[in-house]
Amino acid sequence: MRIIMICILLLCIATPAEARTRFGTEDKIIRIQKIEVPAAARQMVPPEFLDNAYLARRISIKWFIAGAYLTDHGYVIELDDDRYFDLGTERISALQTIGVLPIPLSAAPIPASEYVIGYSLWPILAFVLISTTISIMIRNRRSRRVRAVVGSSFPELLRQTLIGAAKADGKIDPEEIKLIAEIMSKITNAKVRETSIMQDIDHSTLKGGDLLSHIEMIGPMMNPVQRQIMIRELYRVIAVDGKIDRKEKAMLDSCAKSLMLTPAQLKEITAKL
Repeated sequence: MRIIMICILLLCIATPAEARTRFGTEDKIIRIQKIEVPAAARQMVPPEFLDNAYLARRISIKWFIAGAYLTDHGYVIELDDDRYFDLGTERISALQTIGVLPIPLSAAPIPASEYVIGYSLWPILAFVLISTTISIMIRNRRSRRVRAVVGSSFPELLRQTLIGAAKADGKIDPEEIKLIAEIMSKITNAKVRETSIMQDIDHSTLKGGDLLSHIEMIGPMMNPVQRQIMIRELYRVIAVDGKIDRKEKAMLDSCAKSLMLTPAQLKEITAKL
């Protein structure tokens, strides 16, 4: 699916239309063959037909960011100065009679690439719809896994998130375990032992993506205090060893985004620590 999407976008970018034609109608002329006017017919056709005139096909593409639809306007005679003459059935017949146009006219099918460009909006919309639906389904499935563990308890969600942060860099530091126990003891007003945190780490099956998907879903329902607590304590855990690696930073940024905190708000919260 991604390969198809990339090909469509490349075709759209490769067209010579100006940016303004991305909204509106773009005419395109597809040359078929050069017109050779017989000597006997030179006085019967417009002077412009005598030099560098081409039998061509005119199409137009209706643009709305991408191609919405393509219209085939039939045969035209194209001139070198970007002008063209429309050819209806009567004109074609008359020009064939005097030998200006061949009998029969070349079929000259519209290139498949023009159809791809001309109707590119619909595959793009389908791709967006399908990918969005799949993304929502994955997020809901991940969130259900978290809800099965934490229920609707904010302290339990915080506990699992801090455990996820401790595991983010691939190793568990004693300082992280100790700090998580201290944070949870303060949040719950009950003593939480380090051995309890270690047991949770050993048995936890939740992944960082599961937790972030759940936080993104419930973020709008969390109050400002809960959001600050989540980010503040998450930052304290990943920074307790004196350094924050790439994976830990990514988790912090993703959590802040899920909680609808701007980079400036994140910086303000962490700067106080």
